[in-house]
Amino acid sequence: MGMSEGRSARSKRTTPVHTISLAAATVALLATAGLPPAVAAPTGELPQVSVSALQVPAKPVLTDKDIDAAKGDAEATKALVERIEEQLRTASGELESARYETMQSQNNYSTALLIQQDRTSELEDARGKAKQAGEYFEAVQDQVGQLAGELYRNGGVNPGLSSLLASADADEVLYKASTLDALSDNRFQTLTAAQQAAQLWTAWELHVSEAEEAAQDAAAAAKAAESNAKAASAAHEQLVSKQEEQRQILLDHLAELRDTSVAEENQRIAALEETEQQRQFEALVAESERQAAAQPAAAANQPASGNTGSPAQIPVTVVPAADGITPAPAPPAPAAPSTPSAPSAPVAPPAPPAAAPAPAPDRAPQPAPEPEPAPAPAPAPPPPAPAPAPKPSPKPAPPKQEPAPAPAPNYSMAQTAINYATAKASNKKSFYEWAGNGPWGFDCSGLTQQAFGTAGKWIPRTATAQYDLAPHKVSLGNLQPGDLVFWGTEGNFWHVALYIGGGQVVHAMNPNDGLRVTPIGYMYGKLHGYGARWT
Repeated sequence: MGMSEGRSARSKRTTPVHTISLAAATVALLATAGLPPAVAAPTGELPQVSVSALQVPAKPVLTDKDIDAAKGDAEATKALVERIEEQLRTASGELESARYETMQSQNNYSTALLIQQDRTSELEDARGKAKQAGEYFEAVQDQVGQLAGELYRNGGVNPGLSSLLASADADEVLYKASTLDALSDNRFQTLTAAQQAAQLWTAWELHVSEAEEAAQDAAAAAKAAESNAKAASAAHEQLVSKQEEQRQILLDHLAELRDTSVAEENQRIAALEETEQQRQFEALVAESERQAAAQPAAAANQPASGNTGSPAQIPVTVVPAADGITPAPAPPAPAAPSTPSAPSAPVAPPAPPAAAPAPAPDRAPQPAPEPEPAPAPAPAPPPPAPAPAPKPSPKPAPPKQEPAPAPAPNYSMAQTAINYATAKASNKKSFYEWAGNGPWGFDCSGLTQQAFGTAGKWIPRTATAQYDLAPHKVSLGNLQPGDLVFWGTEGNFWHVALYIGGGQVVHAMNPNDGLRVTPIGYMYGKLHGYGARWT
């Protein structure tokens, strides 16, 4: 039997092999490398993820002649097998790196969409406030018109003044003088209110213009991020297809060199990859524990911002639209009952609020001009900083105490969140959606936020905020079901998953893989050494 016939016979007796899954192909055997910047805040330019690195590799350089030459020599066969196994490890590493790049670009696009939604909401709120300011200005204008008509009819002289001068009775003079003073004050307040209303309307119109520009910029940024995400996704798909094709070729070579079947070699290589994956993950866990022991004050059970309250207390990445317009009391004026109230002036932190005491919009892109103060006394300027007080004599330092470990999670809440996320992952209706919040389309942080929301627990919208604002950080060795695990670096996390126990996590991965339950070490190369506990 010739060599070609032998290969044909081997092909016939080889167990049929299904297309290699992405899970088997993406177990990376490469050291942890630095991450490009990821999304940390909803302002500023989003970091760009280059897709130039997602290049389709060259075909394996092994030929049939190489295989034939090595088969007669045990040492040569062993060397060639090791060479092929190294090529498989390299291919898996390249695919894993491509996955990271793609997921970062996805995260950038999701964040850009959230920013766009935020800016659009701010614009709608600004337009509503500007409309209210315009209506208030028109109402005050009518009052000024009435005052002008009255002055015109009386030749600019208040008839009460003539009556006052003609009075002889002292009590009557005092009464009329008091009335005249009130009328004069009323006119002054009317004119002042008109001036303030004009300034307030102008300020809101300017704010609308700035909000429109911010919304346009956010839309342009989202479009650019979408283009980058789609390019990265397409490059990743091409790489996956090519890597699977080349993996089949290399497995066939291994089967021929070792006189086995392709299916057997596929199983053997997958086992080697899984073993190495577990070894790398255990090393990461050990390093996480070492860091926790070396720096307890900066690690476990340490809130990042010291603020772990409700959504109203914690700065959130996605700021909801303002809850309507809270009108401020109109300046003292002889207004008719139908006169609309004035909205608060647009103010951007850290600028002080305008004359009207109602709260300003949540986030104005630029500070707007403030209206002139009302006739009431202007707010006093901030008091000067007091002179430094003498330092008290130092007290004995208390004995150093180790921080208490993170409390056990609320298992009922954790299980509710897990049930929600796993149910979504197992439902064929579910899919990955950029900036998706459900009920069927999710991105990674959208899934975790909705899972905890179902359990009655608010958490922020993005992966970075879900880590930064968590009340407790836990090392990988101390994870409990319901904890969150992250990929990236502190301040720049681009993926988050929900730990469900047994070394498994559920997460929204990407448009190709959708929502899945995988081993926690599935993407160990960029897995952060600490998780977050919200329950």
